[in-house]
Amino acid sequence: TLRLLLYPVDAASAGEVLAGRAPRGMEPAPGYPSRFSLDLMAVATNGSAPGDVGPFFIMRRADHALIGEIGCRVDPATGTAHVGYTIAEHCQNLGYATEALCALLRHLLDDVGVRRVEGESLAGHLASRRVMEKAGMRLAGRRKRDGGRVSYEAVAGAWSHDPPLLVGRRSRRRQRHRAARGGRRG
Repeated sequence: TLRLLLYPVDAASAGEVLAGRAPRGMEPAPGYPSRFSLDLMAVATNGSAPGDVGPFFIMRRADHALIGEIGCRVDPATGTAHVGYTIAEHCQNLGYATEALCALLRHLLDDVGVRRVEGESLAGHLASRRVMEKAGMRLAGRRKRDGGRVSYEAVAGAWSHDPPLLVGRRSRRRQRHRAARGGRRG
């Protein structure tokens, strides 16, 4: 992506993170690794499982800061990929998760040939839900059990993501204002 690089997590690099070091060529961002990252690295030291796409380290291009991970497991019977991601707390609310998720969705739907990508979140975890919505995923369902979970999906042939030209709350207001005036500036 413009701001991020995604690198596959292998057993050796997972071991480095578990030992308190960043993999070669990366610097940990403040707050990295999260508890989720450590759990993921413990699993990754055993190598990839069949159907895994990733996990990938999410690294900021500008300073090679390691800010999180993203990946998925594909169910071959249904052609559905179940995606998950995490971003270090210090790097949240900057659009990194959305950018990484868009890149993974594009790869899964266009290159891997997955038919459907699914993501899940607690209903009250609004930040995670917004990431999926901004990445072009659509609400697919709600469950009251399991703490009130919601699922989002992106379907091959129907998913598209056109990133906004401007970002941020004030910028979105300006876009709506311009659209109401016929797109004129001024």
